[in-house]
Amino acid sequence: MSLHLFEPPKHPFILMAHLFLLFFFLSICSSRLHYAIADATITGYVFCDRCKDGKLSFGDLPAWGAKVAVSCAGSAGQMVRLKETTVNMLGVSEMSLSGTPDLSRCVAQVETGSGGGACEAVAVGPPRPLRLMGIESGTESYVFDYLLSQPEKPFFLCLGEGGGSPVPTFPAPSLPLPPPPTLVPRVSACSYQFWTKSEHRCYWKNVGPNTTVGDAFGVFALMKYGARMTLWEALHGRGDLYMTLVREATTALLNYYNSSPPLYPLDLILHMHKALLGPPLQALRIALDFKKSSSGGGVGGGSTGACSFSPCS
Repeated sequence: MSLHLFEPPKHPFILMAHLFLLFFFLSICSSRLHYAIADATITGYVFCDRCKDGKLSFGDLPAWGAKVAVSCAGSAGQMVRLKETTVNMLGVSEMSLSGTPDLSRCVAQVETGSGGGACEAVAVGPPRPLRLMGIESGTESYVFDYLLSQPEKPFFLCLGEGGGSPVPTFPAPSLPLPPPPTLVPRVSACSYQFWTKSEHRCYWKNVGPNTTVGDAFGVFALMKYGARMTLWEALHGRGDLYMTLVREATTALLNYYNSSPPLYPLDLILHMHKALLGPPLQALRIALDFKKSSSGGGVGGGSTGACSFSPCS
């Protein structure tokens, strides 16, 4: 007795029906695969050059509310606008594209007249080219180096010559990597155990437990930790170098926002990028720097402050 795992239908019409269903099924799968690999995301940071010195510095803030447009070179060399988006409160510009766009000749730029308040853009830096960082689950991830916009008047605390003078040119695209984050006096120094207690939830500022790691730390963190990991989950990270890194980075982020005065964690975010883009040893060193900063010792033994918060009422 022979065992037939599959016996083709003997009737020709039944055979044709089977072949039609098989062809239809393969067509659907092919169509879904085509659209899955065609999607793309574009992410980058946008800052307000408050001192109008043409460079990214510690006093610069996210240019939330500003408009960022992506344009691509057409067949005749003219720039054609592809899409625009609004910068969120963390200074992140994000947009998604469907179909099969060719982004190899595309740039991102801040639009003049966008933004609000003291950061309305009256001058902007040059366009930044898009760079392909990788493909995950069929989605192409593009980034652009940080964009700067200049307000009409400089921030009143800006010092030095030329403060307030419009700068016609900006530095070439680059990822700035300052020295290890040295925290200034009066910086909050609470450990991750403090931030995981329910009686301290009222001290979460600018970000919440459900804020995603990608929203807080940018595109490289998004690619490393995925789109769903929250800061609350990051605070419980253990057993892995990069889980320790995100735990201590989240702890330092919360301490920055609770300092007096509050600090915008630009250097922290850039060091997180450096840790994720470099070798494991570099990531370990940066994680230890974050941990030292949140332990009151500071980088290099300097005093940073203390953890002196009362339980929430």
